[in-house]
Amino acid sequence: MAKAAKWAFAKLVDNIGFLRRDTGSGASLGESLGKIASLLIWLFGLIAVLTVFGMGGVVQPIEGLLNTVMQALPGIVMAVVVFLLA
Repeated sequence: MAKAAKWAFAKLVDNIGFLRRDTGSGASLGESLGKIASLLIWLFGLIAVLTVFGMGGVVQPIEGLLNTVMQALPGIVMAVVVFLLA
């Protein structure tokens, strides 16, 4: 699932003309953003597995991290939209 999301996100971003540029590592911007999306899916999966095994103490810091990221996401998306429209 994470690999599919990484591929789809990379293709989506790479299809937008002005976002087709390489990063400092030589990878495209879509590949880099796809990797971030993939890692977020892995973190959600890790939380699910640790919860099944009853490791609540280990899950709490990871949930805090994901809650912070998810709370910041709408602001980031709006900033991208404003950037694209301006």
